[in-house]
Amino acid sequence: MDVKSSLHRARSRFVRLIVNKEWDIKQERKEELTVLERNQSSWGFYRSLCQFRLGYLAFLVLISIIIFSFAFLMELFFCVFLPAAKEDPNYYLRSFLMLLTLPVMLVLLSYMFEESMRLFIDALSATEGGFANFRLSLAVLIHAFRHKPQMTREHTDLSNVDPYYGDNHELEMKERPRAADIEASDIGKDFDYSTFVIVDLICPIFFEVVTIIVFIISFIATFSVSDAFTAYIRAGFWIVSFYLVIWIIAHFWTCRSKRMRYMVLTYRVHRERINRELNKIQKNKWSEHFWLLDVGFRFFYCLTNTSKEDMPQSDAQSDTLSRWATFRAAVKAKNPYRRLHPNFKILLMLPCIFGGAFASFYSFYLGWPIMGCSLLLLASALRVRFPQIFGVSFFYFILAFVLIAFLFITSTMAIGTFVKGGSFDVRPPNYTDPNHSNISIAFVEKPGFNNIPQYPICYFEHQTLSIVDFVLIADAAYGSTISLQESMLRKRFNGTALSNWNVSDRSNLTSDHQQWMQIDFPDIKATVVAIRGTASAADALQDMHYWFGITIMQMANVFIPFLNQLPQEFVVHLLSLRFLKSFEPTPVYQKILDKVQILKETKPNVIIVGHSLGGAMAAMVGAKLHLPAVSFSGPGLIYSRGRFGIESEQEIRDYVLTVKPRGDIVPRVDRLGGLVQDIDCRRDNPKACHGTDTHACEFYLTCGDKRGRDWSRECKDYRSLAKKLDRNQPVDNDD
Repeated sequence: MDVKSSLHRARSRFVRLIVNKEWDIKQERKEELTVLERNQSSWGFYRSLCQFRLGYLAFLVLISIIIFSFAFLMELFFCVFLPAAKEDPNYYLRSFLMLLTLPVMLVLLSYMFEESMRLFIDALSATEGGFANFRLSLAVLIHAFRHKPQMTREHTDLSNVDPYYGDNHELEMKERPRAADIEASDIGKDFDYSTFVIVDLICPIFFEVVTIIVFIISFIATFSVSDAFTAYIRAGFWIVSFYLVIWIIAHFWTCRSKRMRYMVLTYRVHRERINRELNKIQKNKWSEHFWLLDVGFRFFYCLTNTSKEDMPQSDAQSDTLSRWATFRAAVKAKNPYRRLHPNFKILLMLPCIFGGAFASFYSFYLGWPIMGCSLLLLASALRVRFPQIFGVSFFYFILAFVLIAFLFITSTMAIGTFVKGGSFDVRPPNYTDPNHSNISIAFVEKPGFNNIPQYPICYFEHQTLSIVDFVLIADAAYGSTISLQESMLRKRFNGTALSNWNVSDRSNLTSDHQQWMQIDFPDIKATVVAIRGTASAADALQDMHYWFGITIMQMANVFIPFLNQLPQEFVVHLLSLRFLKSFEPTPVYQKILDKVQILKETKPNVIIVGHSLGGAMAAMVGAKLHLPAVSFSGPGLIYSRGRFGIESEQEIRDYVLTVKPRGDIVPRVDRLGGLVQDIDCRRDNPKACHGTDTHACEFYLTCGDKRGRDWSRECKDYRSLAKKLDRNQPVDNDD
């Protein structure tokens, strides 16, 4: 070929390759490889950039699917096993249907997880810059639409072969075709060049164009690089989600179609053969000299011993089975269950699953293990029957759900005793006791303690009720009996300006799952509704129920910060599970919500207070009904607000006040909204930071008590710890 024709040919690639389709395959491939080699540095950088971006975005999609799947499955689980759910008149019918639905949804969501995990691993692969299998499935699918009659059908049954990820020898059912047979076979009509161009248009051109446009528009609108970058990531998140949908369809179709499956397998076998030959040449050349190998490898290598597997072997020796592998194969051969056909295993496990579901109603610790083991055996049978569709991630997802559900129920027996309250001994003003002197020990009333803060919330009042009054009321809700609750209120408010109080209504302490009491103060025309926090296993289970999804997201966010880069409304809708509302039992908080709604219509000043779970419920009621709410150490509501039907973040901002002690982990769940007051915790044990006594003593020492109550029995030890923090403390003889 002369220079003139070569130049003319170089300028007309599009016409030659796409329009006329008149080209020499081998010559064109050599030319494009030459161009790629000449620009290797540029394309190498772009490939690494694609790996990083697509891998990160695929991780966001993966974690979103994990969160939704576990939140949805645990919602079904909680709707059956929560104590409050048993009050529903249709409990047995609804719960039995949900338990029957649970295995079906578990299999479907596990499959979604399997495919999203495959896409994530595919994005991180260095092959072709990421998404190699995704792009291959697209190419094969497009090729099948255009040239299906010319495609070759597989010569042997490959229904048990995964064409993308290997043969999975552990799931072997029948003899596999040899790689040499596949390499020598004809796949029919080869790919058109335009097929790969279409694949490039879908990924990555579509991704690049849309994300860049979104970045530019966002930057013009906000003049903020940070906001534009966040918009870029969110646009990429939706595009990769779209890629996942395409991947699920293309992967399933190409694996189940005999023509497309054979073409994918042929492509992979050829590529693996080339890689093996190149690796063999590279190993022989590298063994002639010392080269810098993988980071940290040689340190590990010199500390280990040589084994038979490490010695160079011939091909015949490498194919021989080790003794351990031989032993395992013999054990598997003698297992009668493994001899059953996968279809029969699937049919055998279904009644076992339903039987375990039925037994769970009467004994969770009997029925759930039966149901869980049956689900795992079903997963194994599905993997053997459809190895192209269900992989190892599918099995481990089901295993994780079975274990987490079991651990959640068993752990609540201990978690329910985590919170203490209702025993705080504060006496009325001028109370005489020969064993205790009623001396004020509040730091705010003693000069010289420069390092002890006085919080802005110390000046907070509502109808003359201070933050100290509110925390004492929230603590009184923990009283286990009516007499104990009223005794605490008498000690705390008798002899003060609030001595005219009355508990006009309360929940049933034995039957209601959400405990509360209504306290009226006629002199100041105020009504306080105090909601009890976590004080039992049922309350602990309720906590996990509402905040399970966001807790998992925040745990993952510690290692890879992604939560702020997802659209907030997307996370809210993801966790809300609103499509299940019509199938769920009446929420446990509905009674208190209806009660406060009536109070709002009949009382002039209604305030809701609570601690821990009670604080979150108080914040929820206040936000929904537009009433002031005070939450002590309650979890947040910003991401979980969809669970409670709170329409916007603004409702939380306008009506909720949250007190958050330093070191307390409960308010770190979700995200707090509204007014948040951080306070110190001067306890030696971080767990004690969550208790109402810590809140009360901290506020008393820093804010004082305008009502002159006697705190000396409770806060003296706490004060001693606080004094150690002040280096300039004066000599105090009151102790």
